[in-house]
Amino acid sequence: MFLLLFFSVLAPLFAANGFPFLYDIFSPVCHQKAERCLTINGLPLALCARCSALYAGIGIGAIFFQ
Repeated sequence: MFLLLFFSVLAPLFAANGFPFLYDIFSPVCHQKAERCLTINGLPLALCARCSALYAGIGIGAIFFQ
């Protein structure tokens, strides 16, 4: 789950350099509405705030409830 969040954060950095492919990869798991996404340098993350919290919670829960 943490890799999912990591690549979500990398998406705006890649898009700023002309490689927006990570947004296409994440589109099946999140709606990616710009007004609901956290931003880095004005570009939205590949996951909205709700999906980011959901996947972070699943990852943290998996660590504590093994």
